[in-house]
Amino acid sequence: MIYQVTLVHSQASNNECSSASSIASLPFPETVLNNDGATSAFLDSTCDISTDSQSLWYSYTPGTNDIIQANVVGQSFVAKLATFSGPSCSDLTCIDVTFSSSFELVLEWAGFAGTTYYIVVSDEPPVES
Repeated sequence: MIYQVTLVHSQASNNECSSASSIASLPFPETVLNNDGATSAFLDSTCDISTDSQSLWYSYTPGTNDIIQANVVGQSFVAKLATFSGPSCSDLTCIDVTFSSSFELVLEWAGFAGTTYYIVVSDEPPVES
């Protein structure tokens, strides 16, 4: 079975790993508007996420081993979706990252029971020419 996390970019207080919004169960559809006011954190520079990006953080700890899929739909900007795991926000390992300026981003990974995963949605600043 594939468990799905569907996220849409948002304005929220979860703009740091330490204040990640906890996902209690799946599916987790969250409809939000934008990431205005989100900040970039030092950790955002890992997993190929720009330190100038505005990031939103979510955490999820599965109760069983399974495939987890995270989607971001409806963005109108260049966005990145990244997943991390680790024992704490100061000790995270990048699992995967994807980016797109199209309608949908999707990441899928093997989730293990009791392991906390962090899902990061960020915008990417425009490239200056």
